[in-house]
Amino acid sequence: MTVLLAAMGIFGVIAYGVSERRREFAVRIALGSTGAQLRQLVIGQAARLAVAGTLAGVAASWALLRLVRGLLYDVAPADPTALGAAAAIMIAVALIAGLGPAARAARTDPLLVLRSE
Repeated sequence: MTVLLAAMGIFGVIAYGVSERRREFAVRIALGSTGAQLRQLVIGQAARLAVAGTLAGVAASWALLRLVRGLLYDVAPADPTALGAAAAIMIAVALIAGLGPAARAARTDPLLVLRSE
């Protein structure tokens, strides 16, 4: 359930970023960018956000080690396997959540976007 909530949040942030950059994507397409290049741009942005968020989360978990020690059952608070698995899962979720907005960015019609403003 938590992974689904995280995926929805990441999707929302990336989708909002794509909708705010519609004009930029339209200009890029008008100047010759391909859909694959736009998808790569959006997925790259999602990956950077995911890595930054994961690093911040790992740093926060290390900082709050003593507070969460009593909440964990059968796992050490600084277990590198658990932290690594959680980080890998969240990065994978972020990349998967970025696929929808990336596809929408690649389908941008420059004529409709540039004429609408």
